[in-house]
Amino acid sequence: MKKILIILSVLFVFIAGAAYSAPLTVKTMIGGFVNLGDKKQDNIGELTARSLYNLFAKMPGSDLVDIQESLDTVKQKGILSITNGKELNLAMTKVAQQTGAGLIIFGVYKVAENKLSLYVFGIDVVTGDLKFSREFSGAAGMDVFDTIDRLTEEIAGVVLGKKIEFGNLTVNIKAESAEYRVYLNGKLIGKADSLKPFAEKVLAGEENELTIVNSKTMKEVFRDIFTVKKGETKTVDYTPAGKITVTVLNVTDPVILKWDGNKVWDVIQGEPFQMRNIDISKPHQLEIVDAKGEVKNGTKITLEEGESAVMNIDLSKGDRKFGMALKALEGGMSFSLGVDYSFTPMMKLGFYFGIMFYETSTIINGVPNSAMNNLLKFDLEYCLYFLKLESFPFALGGTVFGTGFLTTGSSALFTLSPGLGVKVNISQFFVDIKARYSFVDNNIHPMLGIGLALDF
Repeated sequence: MKKILIILSVLFVFIAGAAYSAPLTVKTMIGGFVNLGDKKQDNIGELTARSLYNLFAKMPGSDLVDIQESLDTVKQKGILSITNGKELNLAMTKVAQQTGAGLIIFGVYKVAENKLSLYVFGIDVVTGDLKFSREFSGAAGMDVFDTIDRLTEEIAGVVLGKKIEFGNLTVNIKAESAEYRVYLNGKLIGKADSLKPFAEKVLAGEENELTIVNSKTMKEVFRDIFTVKKGETKTVDYTPAGKITVTVLNVTDPVILKWDGNKVWDVIQGEPFQMRNIDISKPHQLEIVDAKGEVKNGTKITLEEGESAVMNIDLSKGDRKFGMALKALEGGMSFSLGVDYSFTPMMKLGFYFGIMFYETSTIINGVPNSAMNNLLKFDLEYCLYFLKLESFPFALGGTVFGTGFLTTGSSALFTLSPGLGVKVNISQFFVDIKARYSFVDNNIHPMLGIGLALDF
């Protein structure tokens, strides 16, 4: 006991018994606890440090130095063997500075006559001031684990300046032969599978964020924000799920989004709407419905576990679009002007007229002959949008009928020039990469096009 009093007299020189209330947004390091008694009780210090870390980790917005990093560092530097109060204070503060922490919590303890006495200190790493100090005690022996849990809650109450109350969280996994990681407020707190549910105490009266991640794929498969009252239990029965983000474009009249026949959103033009925790075991029906009950757009959705699907729904069905394109061709250039017609948001047909200049190489009487050709072209193009990301719709586009009059020197002939490529729309601009086949030289000519599409 004399040794403990010497340490306390040094540490109390700053602000004896100071009250403290601090949010854990200040980066905090749990520095560990020095055993001043029988070395057989060394494990109590580590258990207390980990218990305190795990509790703080559950708090929204907490910023903590990893507990394994903290304990490894103080052990390697021999800090947990220091019994001089001044030296212990300086050593803990110095190691916390190296981690970038603003607050370090550490302490000393001793087990005597089946009683655990624990002294805890909080030091401001920047100023070196003692922010709080408290003494706690409880039963050792077989009851030491319950004592550690209780003392941990009391220490947290001192740090936060309020009494800590708890509810419970239970996660039941309904997926066979799969393991999941459970995160609370962004921090990993455990694992669960169909044979081993996850159960843990959580802070009552606080907004908690639960995230479940598939351990194999590392995909987020579930997220929920919840609050429990003291003593209540939040139960999550997880069935494999995915999520989808829907954005509706070109909304002119009020419409709603229905999911499996139920209204889920009053659509706002261009604003993404996300649905999480969607059951992947069955297909779902997504519909955009107007005030008269007419379905403006409908599709079936099937997701995979952890999939983050993105769907852009364009209600400009039937809009004609004026398109201009300046296209660079290997060895030449092309310019075309035309009209697009959108049959559906995912399918478009266009008619273009233009001129293309490109070089062809033929063999005449055994002699290679190169010539610059002018092709007055008439193209009927078909585009099918096979993928629509949030800002970059991709289309598989084909010149299903490309024809024109090819002029070489003073002569002209009718020829076909079909093509196939990929088009990417970015706002009102587009880029397409296409390969066109020329029957003049029986070669494929790559073409890169950029253009502008305007509604009229």
